[in-house]
Amino acid sequence: MTAIAQRAGDLSGPHRSSLGDDAFPILPGEMQRSQVGDLIREVRRALGLSAPAITLLQKLIDMTRPRDWTDPHSEPVCYAAQVRIAHELGCSPRQIRTHEARLIRAGLIEDRRRANGSRSKHGLCGLGLTPLIRRIPELLAARDRLRDAWTDQERRVSRRSVLYRRAKALLMELQPARPDDAEVNALTASFLAWPSSSRLRRLRPNDLATHLSAAAHLVDRLEALRAMTFESSGRADGEFRRSIKATTEATPVLCSARPSAGGRDGGDEPRERANNGADCRESERRSRSPDWTRRLTPFGLRAIASDPFRLYLDHESRGRTQPRIEDFLLAALRRLPELGISPSAWEDACDRMGEVTAMLCVLVIDANRHHPVTPIRRPGGALRAMTKRHAAGELNLVGSLAGLMARAGTS
Repeated sequence: MTAIAQRAGDLSGPHRSSLGDDAFPILPGEMQRSQVGDLIREVRRALGLSAPAITLLQKLIDMTRPRDWTDPHSEPVCYAAQVRIAHELGCSPRQIRTHEARLIRAGLIEDRRRANGSRSKHGLCGLGLTPLIRRIPELLAARDRLRDAWTDQERRVSRRSVLYRRAKALLMELQPARPDDAEVNALTASFLAWPSSSRLRRLRPNDLATHLSAAAHLVDRLEALRAMTFESSGRADGEFRRSIKATTEATPVLCSARPSAGGRDGGDEPRERANNGADCRESERRSRSPDWTRRLTPFGLRAIASDPFRLYLDHESRGRTQPRIEDFLLAALRRLPELGISPSAWEDACDRMGEVTAMLCVLVIDANRHHPVTPIRRPGGALRAMTKRHAAGELNLVGSLAGLMARAGTS
């Protein structure tokens, strides 16, 4: 059983629940028979069932009537003989008997055959699926736990990705400058021993958390060595500014797009005076001002972030005089599930725009969720829209940042 499957709980034993004699249990809510198979496949590992057993269970489900699952006066029962089922699934009757026994032990079906072992509609003699219906609420809860565990795992893997790239960049700086340094060599060896991303997903939650803690400690130590090696007044702040400037300089200021009817999609700076485009022209003026790059500091960017973003940023940068780029990236990762932005949307944004640009987009989206005129109501859709605009060369990220700075009073 995988680490994620363990989070769903033990579902492998039989479960029973009482019900009145005058009615059969039915699927909860608006759930239909067609959705039962999808649910079973999603929690298969937590149930401890093999793929062939799941295939058989799906076959048994398909051999019942859809209304038997939603009508309290009907019961889903499969009357087909083992020989027929084996023929249709391309296996032997013996294999069918083995898998049926496993499904019975798992508490998903019950065998009600005649004395001679035959199955018939008369007397409901067949494989009953009422036990499965009784367990549906439990299986739905297990599915939700599995999904939460998967989301948490992907967030941690993304966090490790940020730490990996930062550690690699720092080592590439330090190794030429300190080729014979024992600590740099030891940290390099530790870095090279980090598990791959595929292996990372197979780690248990506690082991993954331990690895992330060690990875963060390694990056902190590399940062300290870098500061001692290249120490100069304002160097860290200048590096941060150059990183942000390199990102925003590649982003044109376009003001022709219009907000969607359902709220802003995140690609444009809010325009309180949209009739004459004054805000758009003002954003362009600010972004081209000589003071623009001087305001691209860690604290300047922090000032325009939302309160929850700043909370995570302060947590990630605790113990340091000012936040680093990776602190902003890690804070953005923490905000993704709270904003309803899927891991796939974030990964797509990082692949197409780069991590720093994707982070700035999340910061802008988050800060504009409560914009007084055109709030962003669908952050996930907003990030995908901004990714598409970036690919088309139409992303107004510079204007968005300038507008946020003006509203925050940092200009």
